[in-house]
Amino acid sequence: MIRKIYELSSIPVFMYIDAEAGIRDMFPIGTKFPNQMAIGATHDARYAYLVGKAVAKEASMLGFSIVANPVLDINSNPDNPIIGTRSFGDRADFVIEFGLEYIKGMQEERVIPTAKHFPGHGDTSVDSHRSMPVVDHPRDYLEEVELKPFKIAVENGVKGIMTAHIYYPAIQGKEEEDLPATMSKTILTDMLRNEWGFDGMVVSDSLTMKAIKDIYGIGDAAIMAFNAGNDLILQDYNSDPIITYNTLYEAVESGEISSERLDTAIERIFALKEWAGLYEKEAPTLDVIEKLDNYKEHQDLAKEVARHSVTVLEKTTIPFDTDKKRVLIVTRSDEEVEAAEDMTTLVYQKYNYLHDKMRVYDPSVELYTIGESPTNEEIHMVMEGCRDADEIVFGTFIRILSYKEGSGTVPKSQLALIENLIGTGKPVTMMVIGNPYVLGKIPLTSNTICAYSDDENSIDAVVDVLYGKAPSLGRLPVTVSDRYTFGYGL
Repeated sequence: MIRKIYELSSIPVFMYIDAEAGIRDMFPIGTKFPNQMAIGATHDARYAYLVGKAVAKEASMLGFSIVANPVLDINSNPDNPIIGTRSFGDRADFVIEFGLEYIKGMQEERVIPTAKHFPGHGDTSVDSHRSMPVVDHPRDYLEEVELKPFKIAVENGVKGIMTAHIYYPAIQGKEEEDLPATMSKTILTDMLRNEWGFDGMVVSDSLTMKAIKDIYGIGDAAIMAFNAGNDLILQDYNSDPIITYNTLYEAVESGEISSERLDTAIERIFALKEWAGLYEKEAPTLDVIEKLDNYKEHQDLAKEVARHSVTVLEKTTIPFDTDKKRVLIVTRSDEEVEAAEDMTTLVYQKYNYLHDKMRVYDPSVELYTIGESPTNEEIHMVMEGCRDADEIVFGTFIRILSYKEGSGTVPKSQLALIENLIGTGKPVTMMVIGNPYVLGKIPLTSNTICAYSDDENSIDAVVDVLYGKAPSLGRLPVTVSDRYTFGYGL
């Protein structure tokens, strides 16, 4: 398909991909990297540079010149259901340090990053896929926190920025009341362009999100976003793109979109196509798949980041004694047994992989799987299964998923089960694979270990630490409670 697009295009086409953990987010090829919060947990910004460079290189090999990375949101709200582990951390300067290195790595490969989600999606408790969040802080606070990573990125020459469907009252004022930033001329033209001097490319976030589509509709949303200052429209991916195309075309013909606004966007796009080397870039050949699947340097980097990110927070019976009888209890997504869907991308379950990895060291480990909200029957089954065990290992996958109710949280029935397991008096090991903020709600256990990403390298690293085959090297890049603060890790 990519080769066909290259062949059909007399003018080189921008190919664009969302690849926060690498191109494997979208294709079953390439290297899967731990997510941004895992990179933050290494407390070594060199890894942000190396991962940014590697992701850009693989995307470019496949024919892509724009990558929707990195996330520059500061995850300052522990209840954020959509950013969470996608962020480097919860402090402005920390996010800036890692974000700049990531951008540097990408742009060295002549790939355009779109720093997102401008002007900041970190201090929200609402998923903008579902409804529109409001960030209601005064302007001086915003300039020191939410806006700061983006402003510093602009000052350091970032080539692209992606907009957020979020309302910022302190910046937009009454004349743009309840208008998302994606459609705000005040934010995108007055502030970003004129005040900050940004001359790169502004790309909208998807106009299919409910905060946009349900209020404005497909066509009007595209016109409003373009007139506000977006140069490229990430359109409604659930509808025929010809709807958006025709609406924009008619708006130009009627003068609703001025020729000056159109020319300005086109000039930026052509300048960046030249910067990205598109006029010399050739379509990928079929042998690129084998190269991407066997990119040892990148695979080794992914393993190294995973090893340096895994964080031990409580440690009583680690490393495990393999003579003990253990039971492994792991959550699975309630959506499906095999895979959950995140915007048409399947997120495959990893509980069997975790079990298999533990059995390498401890062949007798028994596996019990439960739903994210375990039923009374499941709780009874698990408690019976633990009766003869010496130790209990509980693994919870806390994923950040678009559109999902309760994304990034632990349901009450799961917390009740953990309380019951602790009540047995047996050592309980808590494995949080995903959002670390749930640690502020989970009762204290004998051992607690956190991996921020559910890629296989991170699971490998967790198990290696539990069985004493590798040291614990990660530290929290966020504060989750008074006990577990930024930088904590045993």
